[in-house]
Amino acid sequence: MDYIVWMKGTGISKEDVLLGDDGNVYEVRVGIQLNRDADVVTDWEPVSDVSTGTPVTITASLQVEHNGVSAGISESYTLYPGHVGPQSLTSNLFKAHWNGNYEGSVGVIAGVEFRVPKGTGWDYTYSLYLDSGQF
Repeated sequence: MDYIVWMKGTGISKEDVLLGDDGNVYEVRVGIQLNRDADVVTDWEPVSDVSTGTPVTITASLQVEHNGVSAGISESYTLYPGHVGPQSLTSNLFKAHWNGNYEGSVGVIAGVEFRVPKGTGWDYTYSLYLDSGQF
């Protein structure tokens, strides 16, 4: 059986009114770890690195097909100045991340398709990481 997991992670920074300090987001990371050796990552999004100095709209999408029947998901979002792409990829692990230096709301959308042996269901761990601070 094939499954798609759609992952979203967002970091939000704002100015500290009391201290007058600005806070920025430096990294947002989402990931999935398949917990059984027999389960295998077969496709992922984003598939490559994208960097930009100005906001641009990008689209993340995945499609799975089984016995002539297909299903998929697609979503467009604004990539703010920085970099988005795959961070880690093995047969049972996928992590995607955005990194940069942005004040406001910024995030990453990623997806992974994975295959499990027939009749076994799925077993995975989802992770979200955020790095932010003041400058």
